[in-house]
Amino acid sequence: MGKAVCQLNTIALYKTMNDEEAFFKLIAGKGGLISHTGSNDVEALLNQAKSDLAIKEIIDAMIYQIAKEIGAMATVLGRDIDAILITGGMAYAKEITDAIREKVDWIAKVHIFPGEDELKALAMGAYRYLEQTEPLKDYK
Repeated sequence: MGKAVCQLNTIALYKTMNDEEAFFKLIAGKGGLISHTGSNDVEALLNQAKSDLAIKEIIDAMIYQIAKEIGAMATVLGRDIDAILITGGMAYAKEITDAIREKVDWIAKVHIFPGEDELKALAMGAYRYLEQTEPLKDYK
């Protein structure tokens, strides 16, 4: 697939695919930066963006989209937002997290937690609830 693949085209593509597993691999592992650049090496892409306007625009669009989604969530959560947490492997890229922070820090304080520990944290929270060592929190 070429660089022009985007998530909207991915859904249209699924209608022509018979392999559901391949489709989910495409949207879960081959979307985002890979679909547009052929790479998920954020550090290399940031270096390449210094001399490649197309890569820079893709990264800028991703930052814009992330900030827009944070703003959308802030809208429905209301004024009582304690913090914005940015996690995942891409959170190691200070250039990206700084750009996101610049766009959303007026909403709430931004905290960066690089690494992909989200599933472990969710599992541990569920475990603590099941072991009755922590109450279930209801976020409304």
